[in-house]
Order: sequence, then structure tokens, then C-alpha cells
Amino acid sequence: MVRRHYKSVLFRTDADFDALSRIEDLFNMMELELDMEEIILGEDLWKLHLSLYRPWCTHTDVILVELRELFDIIARTMERHILSDTQQEEFNVHEYMILGACAMSYGFRLPNPSLVLMKELYTEGEFCSEVMQRFEKALFGPHDFQNGVPFDFESKELIETTTAVEENEQSSADEESEIVKPLGILQKSIEDPWRYHVINEIRDMRLNPGDCGGCGAKQSGTQTFELCCGWCGERVYCSKRCQRAHWKAHKKVCDRHDIFWH
Repeated sequence: MVRRHYKSVLFRTDADFDALSRIEDLFNMMELELDMEEIILGEDLWKLHLSLYRPWCTHTDVILVELRELFDIIARTMERHILSDTQQEEFNVHEYMILGACAMSYGFRLPNPSLVLMKELYTEGEFCSEVMQRFEKALFGPHDFQNGVPFDFESKELIETTTAVEENEQSSADEESEIVKPLGILQKSIEDPWRYHVINEIRDMRLNPGDCGGCGAKQSGTQTFELCCGWCGERVYCSKRCQRAHWKAHKKVCDRHDIFWH
């Protein structure tokens, strides 16, 4: 159900379209579209197309309520998989970045851990250099998006800025060789201490949400932790000492309840 707009600013390769199609399957977009067909009558029926990427969606107002809650659930599921130490590859960084771009296009608020993770991983998705540069311009500026406000990946300013960079860096390489191969999450984390702590904190938040953020102690039937982060409520602690000691690491990705996707 994905339209192949090969001149799209964001999507350029079959891998991008395949990733979007797979994510849309998780959202049951086809079923939503079939339900819509029963409501829409007349000439508008042939125009109907629902998509997670807002510029391609013809009836955004109808599916906004459905998408808001699902975006958060699926994003957290993806984060747990791509940050896991297991060899399971149910989801990958490429799909995670596509999901994040879709959330940005609709203006859903990204939790700070998710936004930080996108900034850390956008070079790991094996995007072509053109798309990767557009992610960089969107996430780091000069064309920063405002979290919670629809972001236009196809804006004239973003295209012109990225095109200028591409012209300066133009080479005779073919399209396939322009795909940027990642170093890998763990390898880059080891080489960059700051990145290592950020990635590990997000990993613990997603994979071990019930463990003490400071010492890693686990809750049990006889031992439960009453302390939690006063800002986001996502990190629990067995003692004040652990909470104070862990704040330096947690504050990099801490989020307040009122800036979660909603």
C-alpha cells in the first residue's frame, strides 16, 4: 500500500519502502483503509490512501487518534530489540529511523530517550548519503524540528541546504556505493565514552525497567522499590544513594511525563 514516489525527499530506495511497508503492517494500516472504504462514498473513494508518512496520507484527521498510542508502543518495542544483546533481529535501526521520521511528520511528541536515540543512530541505518544528510539537518539543524509540531522533510529550505552539501561532496560513485555502512552500535559506543553511557542508559530503561538504575538490583516478591525519578517516573531505585549517584547518567535521557507522545 506504499506509493513509490521516487522523487521523495525522505525515501529513495526499495529498502526504505520495504521498511515503511513492514511498519505499516504492524499498525494494520490495510485494515484501517478497508474500514475507511465502508465510510467514504462517491468520487473520494478512489483517492483514499492511508500512510504513516503524513505527506502521503489523504485522511490524516481520521487516523490520528489510532496512531498516537500505537507509535509509542511500537517505538518502545523496536528500541528493546535494537538495543538487546541477543542476536535476534526482528527490528533494525533502519526501520526505527523510518518510524521516527513518520512520527516527526505527524507532529507526535518524541520522548527524550527516543529523540536522543535517533540522534545517536541515524548513521547506523544504512541510508544513502543523501537521506542521511537530511536526517542530520532535521535533527541537528539549522532546520531543527520542534518536538510535537509536524515536520516537513520535503521543505524547500531543507532540500536546498542538503543539495548544496551534496554538490560539494559529489563524486563519481554509483548509487549503491553511496550507502553508508554503519560501524555498529556497540563498536561506536566503545569508541565514544559519552555515547556508551547514553546508549547503555536507554538500553537499561527499555530492557530492565524494574531494576534499580543505580546498582542494578532486581525487585522481588519481598523487595520492591518505592523510589523513582521525579521527572519521568521511568527509573526506579532501591535507595536515595543510588538515585543521587545515577542522576548524572540518567539526566541525559530523562523525560517529563508531559512531553511523551500524546
